Amino acid sequence: MKTIFYLIVAVAVVFSACQNENSVNPRPTEEIIGKATITGRVKAELNTTTTGLENVSQGIKIIAEISTADLATNVSGSVVYPNKYYETTVSATGEYSIEVEAGPRGSSVKLYFPDFRADVTTNSAPVSTVFTGSTRTVAVIKNQTKIQDFNY
Repeated sequence: MKTIFYLIVAVAVVFSACQNENSVNPRPTEEIIGKATITGRVKAELNTTTTGLENVSQGIKIIAEISTADLATNVSGSVVYPNKYYETTVSATGEYSIEVEAGPRGSSVKLYFPDFRADVTTNSAPVSTVFTGSTRTVAVIKNQTKIQDFNY
């Protein structure tokens, strides 16, 4: 009986000493996934008495969406990859900046620009107007900045 016990312990030690490829040759997550920055300016026609577009109101929320499949090194068709969401708001100068993760092959990012209501200056009286947003898709690469302006 002692012989069987020692044999089981010896086999367990041998199997526990085995190492997989990642433990022998680890790849830090930073090598695979990096950060990418998307910046831009958001404008709309808020004053019809002047030419050109004006910066939109401060505080409008912009949402970025990426699929975690873009962050994987080997994508499997049998795995469900959830989406990740990031958000930022437009500054007083009409600018925004959002940092997202980018995978080894880059990432496709959907930017959601929401609807908003603002008073538009006209020659007569201000007119309350709803500006309809939309979605933009932009490709990003890790450690780089992408500029994506948006006009309502």
